Amino acid sequence: MKHLFLSLLAFGSLLASNAQTNLAQPGKTFKTVTDIKVSTNINFAGQDIETVTNGETTTLDTIKSISANGYTYSSTITRVKGEVKVMGQDQNFDSDDSALRNNPEMADLFKALNVPNLIEVKDGKLFSQSQKVDAIIKMGGADDQAKYLFLLPSNNLKEGFQWTDSTTSEADSKTVSEYTIKQITDNTIILEVKANLVLKETMNRNGMDIVQNLKGTALATRTYNKASRLLMNETSNVDLGGTMEMMGQSAPVTSKGTITTTVTD
Repeated sequence: MKHLFLSLLAFGSLLASNAQTNLAQPGKTFKTVTDIKVSTNINFAGQDIETVTNGETTTLDTIKSISANGYTYSSTITRVKGEVKVMGQDQNFDSDDSALRNNPEMADLFKALNVPNLIEVKDGKLFSQSQKVDAIIKMGGADDQAKYLFLLPSNNLKEGFQWTDSTTSEADSKTVSEYTIKQITDNTIILEVKANLVLKETMNRNGMDIVQNLKGTALATRTYNKASRLLMNETSNVDLGGTMEMMGQSAPVTSKGTITTTVTD
């Protein structure tokens, strides 16, 4: 089985493959709906607390540029909705509700609403973005913002082909991923992604800093349009465990969830 690192890929063949694949071009727009279902258990001050979160985020995305080793796109969140269940209480949220949108307690969740996030992808990995997306929207960073275009050179496009890569953020979060092309049909490419995750993140909730230190795994299946190389859908199952530090205490936490992404153009 062949392996390679994305950082060493020869993307020079990309331009030659564009005519063959009708690769999505700059100016291409698409709508993304990300559905998150996650159950989190935390033991804080001797009390077991379960939180169940169901959230749906809608974005409008535009490809800005494509280069020999990556692409840049703009992603604008247009709606966030869902519910949080904790200790017998339900809290619903929907950014279309003007009263809720103007509630100061919800400011952290809605601050990215209708603000374009310019995301740069290099060598198949997130390189930079103009703003940070809230953890409740992206499940603590476990969702991959670099997944929307599949730019593997055509000569490596074969069933069973594998490669690995790793990413490290400035907050010491790290993801090591193994990719396998599981199936190629006349119209689609099906990619399996196995990832080992280390997530270190500081969130602010109502003026209080919460520090997450989590480790775990994610297993995703992605389906791409074979001609345009644009993502069609993805289902990712995430299993995380570690600690959450707040109010001077460190509490053990486990979190399991499913992230489903659907792209329409």
